[in-house]
Amino acid sequence: MRCWEYAAGESAPLPPCRHCLAYQAGASFCFQLRRRTSGVPLACCGPAECADCPYYRRVHGLPGRLLLVGSAAVLSPGLRKSKQWKVLRAEDAYQAGQLVLRYFPAVAVVDAATGKQGRQFIERLLEDPQAIRTRIVFVGAGRRPRRFVSGAEPGVWSRVSLAIGPLSRQALESVLPPVPAPGPREVL
Repeated sequence: MRCWEYAAGESAPLPPCRHCLAYQAGASFCFQLRRRTSGVPLACCGPAECADCPYYRRVHGLPGRLLLVGSAAVLSPGLRKSKQWKVLRAEDAYQAGQLVLRYFPAVAVVDAATGKQGRQFIERLLEDPQAIRTRIVFVGAGRRPRRFVSGAEPGVWSRVSLAIGPLSRQALESVLPPVPAPGPREVL
């Protein structure tokens, strides 16, 4: 849950949130963005200090959600045991889609060994406006998978990072800064 989602509850983002740098950048955590942009004010509709904010007190220190599609072998042992990430495991693309709708994970890690089914899941995720903040890591390939036939616009590909596994916690976190980085990134 991002700060604007917390503030709005079940409704659309509040007008002040739409003008906030955290919302416009799709920042995972506004308080991390605030630390990185010292001197640049955020149009925060909450208290001036993060420590006084109910959103900050609720989410600070909670683990992020990672959706794994495929084998757990694509994750390093350190990432599998990390308390910073709660791993949701999907056996197939259908179950992965259900988990996305239920939990809106911060990242979806797709094992290249899932083949066509994994590629189709990535395409659907890229086209889903509800999952626009979910980053994708395709593990086990040296380059973007072939035969993507999605009508997804080229700009959405910046949400897909490539890794030659197993994916470590540090590599994952470098792909998921508080402010999304433009363009595809390779994690080696």
